[in-house]
Amino acid sequence: DNTCGGSLNALALSGGAAPGTAGGRYADFDFLRINGPGQVAFCSGAVLSSVCRGGYYVTDGVSAAPLAQVGLTPPGWVGAGTVNQLRPLAFNDAGQAAFNVAVFGDRPPGADSGEAILRSLGGGAVASIALAGQTAPDTGGALMRNLQNVVALNNAGQVAFGTLLSAGASGDRALFRSSASGG
Repeated sequence: DNTCGGSLNALALSGGAAPGTAGGRYADFDFLRINGPGQVAFCSGAVLSSVCRGGYYVTDGVSAAPLAQVGLTPPGWVGAGTVNQLRPLAFNDAGQAAFNVAVFGDRPPGADSGEAILRSLGGGAVASIALAGQTAPDTGGALMRNLQNVVALNNAGQVAFGTLLSAGASGDRALFRSSASGG
């Protein structure tokens, strides 16, 4: 019996099978987000400070699916590099997630850090919205040096994020919004 008058439903349990991991198990739950239809997105794995070192998952209480995993290479990444940290996510009513990731390995030329802004496509696949070191549009050729950790995602699938810019831009920071279909 619970005092709010509703019922509680277990969505995932530590030790339970984590989808898309070839035998991996849920360890803990953090960075929880719930959307209008009631889907819950979360990080499970080792959570240290403000980063997730496991994976992002989504569940509706009946089935669960991966959104993204540590170890993937962001699409379009130049050189060797894999995601080693997932930062807090934004989650919309379509079940899409967007988030900043830290990439371990080769750092793109002109970037202060190895980072990417990703949006989930379902089944553990992701699209790159922005990559550190990429030319920032409408800035006269400045590069995205350091992508900020916080992202926003609307129900149309557009992602908003901020970044520091390299020298040569009219300012040293910029705010961007992606199209609904990609970066």
